Amino acid sequence: MIALIRDYLRRSWLLGLLASGAVFGFLVIACRVFLQIQQRGGASPLTKLIPKWVQTAFDIGPASMTELNGYLAVIFQHPFVLTVLLALPVALLTGFFTGDIEKRSISLVLARPVSRFGVVAAIAIVVLAFCALGVASLWAGCYFGAMWSGQSESLNAGAAVQAALGLAMLVFAFTGIFAALSAFLSVRGDAVGWCLTVVLTMYVWNFLAQIWYAGGGMANYSLFRFYQPTETLLKGVAPSVENLGVLALVGAAGWVVCALCYRFRSFTV
Repeated sequence: MIALIRDYLRRSWLLGLLASGAVFGFLVIACRVFLQIQQRGGASPLTKLIPKWVQTAFDIGPASMTELNGYLAVIFQHPFVLTVLLALPVALLTGFFTGDIEKRSISLVLARPVSRFGVVAAIAIVVLAFCALGVASLWAGCYFGAMWSGQSESLNAGAAVQAALGLAMLVFAFTGIFAALSAFLSVRGDAVGWCLTVVLTMYVWNFLAQIWYAGGGMANYSLFRFYQPTETLLKGVAPSVENLGVLALVGAAGWVVCALCYRFRSFTV
């Protein structure tokens, strides 16, 4: 199993480091941008650039954008951050599972003296390790960006850690879904398409629910509903055990389905 983990690491280390570096750099630059905004007259230019309906969707207001923590509450939900951290497991899982099936190189994997559950465990270790590295890079970029901008005293480091924990659980929940889809399908393009469909549907669903009050109940069916960095960074409210539990349950259930599908599936090689 150790040899298998090394093989998966060899295939994925560059992508994992690039994704982590991109998130780290984005947070550092974002903190620097906030400093420049303050020097030009506070956060009013920033709030003017953000439409009111977007502010409503992100649960922020003009007053909250004058503080670094309020600004980071938006950055922690930024489409770039979510895209990188969710695209990483999509690329890795569809490559390890569906890609090997499509290229018929699955026979080389199954020929190793490792059980099928062991193969799934090796993939899970590698993918979750890189996802954890990506989230850690997010917090590190936040911390070093605040230091570089001379705003370390304004940063609520503890709240940032809690918000990063919520994001880590969100990513874990989606990795379970991606793993189940990747283990079930045989064409990588189909697997990528279904993974993206799930993410985009839940994201748009949750976004619309924030600005369309009549449809607010729709958000309960989106995993993004259980990730609330604004509550953590602005109000100091730690992620609830219920929200973290739901995300953990979804992720664990997805990985169990993945393992069972991979174990009992008949592969044509």
